[in-house]
Amino acid sequence: MLLSDFLKGVKAKIDTPEKWCKQNMCVKSDGRLAKLWDEDVAKCCIVGSMMIRRGELAGDWKLPFPSWLNDLYSQAKEALTDHTNGQALPSFNDEHTHAEVMEVFTKAIRDAMVDEMLDYEH
Repeated sequence: MLLSDFLKGVKAKIDTPEKWCKQNMCVKSDGRLAKLWDEDVAKCCIVGSMMIRRGELAGDWKLPFPSWLNDLYSQAKEALTDHTNGQALPSFNDEHTHAEVMEVFTKAIRDAMVDEMLDYEH
């Protein structure tokens, strides 16, 4: 899987303010905390959405996840952090607006796509 595809899948989980949250990794529609593997997760933060996407791609929540998936997760984390002025993702999520979070995803996806195109050409 390409990094840009992973990032797009993560972004889709929080692409509206109604699907995004602050201060918690994941919450249910009634506002109660949710576990990552709960089927009724209504909102996530950046990191929660990344972790859920990783679990979906693994096919289950049994640890450890495959190494390729952990590598992809690490690359995504780095790609996003490249656009937060070095601020950790949890604090960036909690201290910025939804629009600013989406902008970080847009930039990280764009950069990943450029890198993938350059890798393809070589």
